[in-house]
Amino acid sequence: MASSPAATDMLLHEIAAPSTNPATISDNAKAPTETPADSPSCQAVATFDTAKKPSKGRLIDLLDPDRYIPMLDKITEYLDPADLVNLRRVSRKLGEVYTKVQQTQWNINTALKKFVRDPVEFRNKLGEVSGIISGMFALDFLDRRATGDRLDIFVRDVNQEVVVDWFLHNEDYVYADTLDKDGVWQDYHASSFVEERRPEWENRDGIREEYILFRLTRLEATKLRVYVHASLDIPRSCFLATNGTQHSLALANFITATKVYSPFARGTFLEYRSYTHGVVGEDAAYALNAVASTGRKTVGIRLQDSRMKTTLRKFADGETWSMILDSTGVRAPETPDYVVDATAFLVGASHMLMWFYETTTTEICHVGTNYVWLYPYPDQIVPHLDTAVALELYKTPRESFAHWVDIRPTLAQLVEQRHHRNHHSFPHKTFYDDMMPQWIKEIEDDMAAEENGSQDYPRKRPRLH
Repeated sequence: MASSPAATDMLLHEIAAPSTNPATISDNAKAPTETPADSPSCQAVATFDTAKKPSKGRLIDLLDPDRYIPMLDKITEYLDPADLVNLRRVSRKLGEVYTKVQQTQWNINTALKKFVRDPVEFRNKLGEVSGIISGMFALDFLDRRATGDRLDIFVRDVNQEVVVDWFLHNEDYVYADTLDKDGVWQDYHASSFVEERRPEWENRDGIREEYILFRLTRLEATKLRVYVHASLDIPRSCFLATNGTQHSLALANFITATKVYSPFARGTFLEYRSYTHGVVGEDAAYALNAVASTGRKTVGIRLQDSRMKTTLRKFADGETWSMILDSTGVRAPETPDYVVDATAFLVGASHMLMWFYETTTTEICHVGTNYVWLYPYPDQIVPHLDTAVALELYKTPRESFAHWVDIRPTLAQLVEQRHHRNHHSFPHKTFYDDMMPQWIKEIEDDMAAEENGSQDYPRKRPRLH
C-alpha cells in the first residue's frame, strides 16, 4: 500500500513531541564489567556457559514490520499518528511501520463491512457518483475507534436516487421512515447539509419542498442507519462553505472511494479539540454531542486566531492529513485524486455572538475542464480557460456547429455563451484539467511574492521579439 503523502509528514513531524527512542534505551544500557582472565571465578563461569545462550530480543524488534505482526498491531494501537511517523527517525527498519499499520488499523473495507456486504462494490458506486463519506464514521475511522451505527453519505442531488436504489436493491436496505396510508412521510427529515443560502427546489408537481435526507436501515439490524444527503453543489464544496457544514471542524474529515482527508488534522487529532465551524444553533446538538463523546473539548477558536488573517489552505498543504486507501478491486473514481488533492479554500475566524471558523471556496465548472475544480480565486483562473476555449473554437470548422444551435452565431457569440452550455454538447473536445495545477501554482507564487514585497513581483515575462 502507498504510504501517506509528504504533506502528512510535514504536519505530523512539525508539531509532534519527540518520542522516546526505544533503541537508545536498549543500546545505552550499562555494559557488564569484564572479569580478568586469571580470576578464579572466570573458570567457573566458563565451565558453566559451555553452551551458547540465546540472544535477548530488543524492544525495538517488536516493532519490526516484518516480524511479530500481532504484537506490532497491539503496540501501535496506543501510538498517535504523529508517533507512528516519528518511528521513521528511530531506525531504518521502522520506516515502514506507519505504512504497515494502515493495512490493519485504517482498513476501510473492514470498517465498511458493518454496513455493506461488498465494501469494494460500494466504493465503486461511491466513486462513480463522486460521493464522499463523512460525519462520525470518518472521525471514528481516523481515530481507529470502532465505528458506530451511522453512516453518512453525501452526493449531488442528481445522484441521490442512484445511491439510495443501490442500497435498496443490492444490500437489502429499507426506508427507516414509514409512510402513512396517504403516502406522507411520518418522520420527515430535511438534510441540514444543504446550504441555507440555496433556494428550495421545485418537484414535478410544482410543490416546493426541501431536499430530502433519506434514512435507510436493515430489517435484521434495525439499529444501523445509512443517511444519504443531497447537495446542490459538489459535496466538497458544501463542506468548505460556512453554511451547511457539520458545525465542527472535527467532522470535516471525509472519505472518497480511494483516499481519506482530514483538512483540520492539527486541531482534531493533535490538539484533540473540536473547533466550531460556522454559526452554531440548536440544530447543532447532534454534531456537538457526537464529537464530545470522543473526549474532545469543544471550543470556538484558538485564542490567537481571533486576530488571524484570512488564509489560503489546500488539501495538499502541510496542514492536511491524507492517506491512500487500499484500492484493490476499486475502479478509478469519476473525479480523479489529483483534482481532489488540488482543492483550495479560504479559512478565517469570525465573531457573531460567538467565535467560529468560516471557510469559503468557489466551484470552477468551465466548458474547458472535464471536472469541477475548487479554488477561491476563480477570476485568476477563468480567463486562461476562456482563452484556451476561444482558440479551440477558432480552430473548429463552422459546419460542426450546425447540430449544436438553430441559428449559426459568430464565434465571438459562441465564446460568450460558453458558460451556458454543457461541455458534453459543446463543439470541442479538448480539456485543460492537466494545466490547472500549473496555473494554480503560478498564481499562488505571484500572490506570495506580492504579499512579501518581493523584487521578483510582478514576475518578469520573457519578451517575444
